[in-house]
Amino acid sequence: PALSSTMTEGKIVSWLVEEGDEMSKGDAIVVVESDKADMDVEVFYDGILAAVLVDEGETAPVGAPIGVLADTEAEIEEAKAKYAG
Repeated sequence: PALSSTMTEGKIVSWLVEEGDEMSKGDAIVVVESDKADMDVEVFYDGILAAVLVDEGETAPVGAPIGVLADTEAEIEEAKAKYAG
C-alpha cells in the first residue's frame, strides 16, 4: 500500500515475520521505507506467510505483491506456485 500520497515505490527494510509464520489481521509484518519515512505495514487478513516475493533491500512499486498469504498450511505450496516466476 502507498504510505504517502507521493509514494510510487517502497524499499523493504526488514521482514518482521518469516515464511511459514502465522499472522493475524493487524499484525505488523514488514518495515517499508517510503519517500518520507520507514513504516510498519500490517497484514489485512489472517493467514500464513507462504512466500516472500520481495527480499529485504529490494524495492517494489506501490500495489505490487511483496508476499503471498495462504489460508492454511495445506494451501502453502499452491500459493507459492501461483507466484513462481
